[in-house]
Amino acid sequence: MAYQGVMQPGDALLEAGKCPSNEQIPTTLDLSADGFDIWWKRTAERHAAVVSQASALMRAHQRLRYPADIRVGQSH
Repeated sequence: MAYQGVMQPGDALLEAGKCPSNEQIPTTLDLSADGFDIWWKRTAERHAAVVSQASALMRAHQRLRYPADIRVGQSH
C-alpha cells in the first residue's frame, strides 16, 4: 500500500491519566465559558470604541466641509 496512516495497529489512542475525569469536565467548561465572555466583552468594547471614533471623525469632517454659517439642505 502506498499510503500508511500515522497510527499503527495496537497503538493506544489515549495514554493513561490523559482522559479528563468527571470532576475536571465542569471546571474546564466553566473556564471556557469565562474565557469566551472575556473575549466577547473586549471585542464589544473595541467595536464600540471604533464606532465612537468614526462618528467623531465624521462630525469633524462635516464641520470642516459645511461651516456653521453655510447650511446646505438643513432645515434646523
